[in-house]
Amino acid sequence: MYRPRPPFSLSGGGSEGLRENPESLLIAELAGGEERYRLLESSRQYARDKLTARGEQENVARRHAFFYVDLAEQLELAWSTTPDREWLPQAQVELENWRAALEWALGKRSEVIVGQRLAAARTVRRSFTLAEGRRWVRASLELVDELTPPGLVARLEQAEADGAAEFGEHKIALAAAERALARYRQLGDASGSAQAQNSAGGSLVLLGRPAEAEPMLREALEAAYALGDRRLTASALQAIGWVRSVAGDFTGARVHLIEALAMAQVLGTESFAASVAVSLADNEFLAGDCETALQLTADLLETHGSLSASPIIAVALVNMAAYLIALGRYDEGRVNANDALERARALRVVVLVALSLLHLALIAVLKPHVEGRRASTKYAGAARLFGFVDARLTTMGGLGYPGLQREYDRALAVLCDAVDADDLAHLMAAGAMMTEDEAIEQAHALE
Repeated sequence: MYRPRPPFSLSGGGSEGLRENPESLLIAELAGGEERYRLLESSRQYARDKLTARGEQENVARRHAFFYVDLAEQLELAWSTTPDREWLPQAQVELENWRAALEWALGKRSEVIVGQRLAAARTVRRSFTLAEGRRWVRASLELVDELTPPGLVARLEQAEADGAAEFGEHKIALAAAERALARYRQLGDASGSAQAQNSAGGSLVLLGRPAEAEPMLREALEAAYALGDRRLTASALQAIGWVRSVAGDFTGARVHLIEALAMAQVLGTESFAASVAVSLADNEFLAGDCETALQLTADLLETHGSLSASPIIAVALVNMAAYLIALGRYDEGRVNANDALERARALRVVVLVALSLLHLALIAVLKPHVEGRRASTKYAGAARLFGFVDARLTTMGGLGYPGLQREYDRALAVLCDAVDADDLAHLMAAGAMMTEDEAIEQAHALE
C-alpha cells in the first residue's frame, strides 16, 4: 500500500527498536515494518519552545494536521480491499500523530473541518480505544455548522452509528444511521446509502424488530453486490443471518453466516471474521445445540487470540457463559462471565458490563444450592442485579438477544417463586439505583 513518509512527528515516542546516531538529533526506530525518525523528548520540547518564540508553532501544526488528514484518507481508500494486518499497523503507528492533529484542529478549533475529516476516518478511529474514537466523533458532530460539507456530516453520522453499535447503544445507533441514510440519499451516494442501510438494519435486529430489518438489509446486500464492495457484502450477509436466526430459520441463517465468514477470511478482516464466528455459535445455541455453540466459541477464542483487547472477545466470553449456564456448568460459566466483566470494564462498554453481571446473577439463581438463609441472600442479591441490568439495558433497547432472553425468563421465574412479589419489586428498584461499582461488588458477594 502506498503511504507517504511523514515529514516530521509532533509526538514523542518510546525507545523500543531505536537506533541513535550520536552526531544527529534524530533517533531512528523500526515501527510498522519501516524506519521512522523522532526526536528525544528534551530535544522535541526545546524545538517546540523555539518555534513558539519565533511565532512558527501554529504554521507547523497546520502543516502537520493537513499532512495527516491526507494520510488518513489515503488509508481509508485502501481499507475496503486491504487485509487488517496490513492497514491496521500503518494506522496504529500514527496514533500520537492522529491525536496531536485532532487536538490542534478540533480541541483548539484551529481547523474544524480538518479535524472532522480525521474523526470520520475509520482508519483513525480504530487506532484509538473505542471510547476515545467515539469522543472525537461526537466532538466533531457538535461543531457541525453551515460550513460543514454535507457529505462529511453524513460520514460523521455513520461514524456515530458505528460507535454507538459497538457500545451496544442500538437506539442511538439506529437514529444516527437513519440520519446518515437521509443525507446520503440526498447526495445520491449509493455506497454511503448502502452502508447506512446496513447499519440501520443491524440495529433494528438487535432492537427486536427483525421484520423491519430484513427488507432494508437485503436492499443493502443488493447494492453491495452491485458496487463490488466485499466488506459491505459480508456485513450485510451477517446481519441477514441474524434475522433468519431470530425468525427460527437456523438453516438459512447458517448459509448466510458461513458465506459471510468465508468472505471475511478471504478479505483478511480478522475482527469481523471473529464477529461472524460469534454469530454462527449463537445461531447453534438458538437452534438448541449448546455443545456445538460452545465448541465454536472455544475455537474462535483460540483462533483469534490476537484480538484479546477487542470487544468481540468479551462478547464471545459472555456468550460462552450463557452456553455453559444452559448446560448446567455453572462454575465454568462464572469464570467466563468474570473474565468478560473485566474486559468490558477495561473497554468501558456498559452493555457488556451489564450482560456480564446478568450472567453472574443467572448463575446465582439457577445453580442448585441448599435452601435457607444463604439461598435467600443470593436471591436478594440476584434480584438487585436484575434491577441494575434492566435499568441499563432498557435505555439501550433491551436485551436484544433471544437466547439470553430465554435464560433470563427462566431465572426470573425462579425468583418469582422464591421471593414475595412486593419484595422482588423493591429489590429490583433498589438495584436500578446502584452504581456500576456497587453492582460489581454485589455480584462478587454472590460467589
